[in-house]
Amino acid sequence: MRVVFHAEHAPGADGRMAHSILQGGAGLAAADVAQAGRAWPETLARALEGLPARARSAGPTESGMARTLDEPVETLASWVIAPVKTT
Repeated sequence: MRVVFHAEHAPGADGRMAHSILQGGAGLAAADVAQAGRAWPETLARALEGLPARARSAGPTESGMARTLDEPVETLASWVIAPVKTT
């Protein structure tokens, strides 16, 4: 199994979510997700349905972890983990 898509979503000062696509998502821009406003989860899901089954890059990815144990973490993560396709 490998990470084929990873995005992070964090609340901004204005109350809107800030999106970062860190891995995978060929042809999908964070601005496309942000433009959906509060419907961003559905928009992201629909966009992921249309991505090619074979990822251009797959493997380990870094997550937005807290730097210290007492730091609050409000970042949400979207992951797609899939088996490696060999054909």
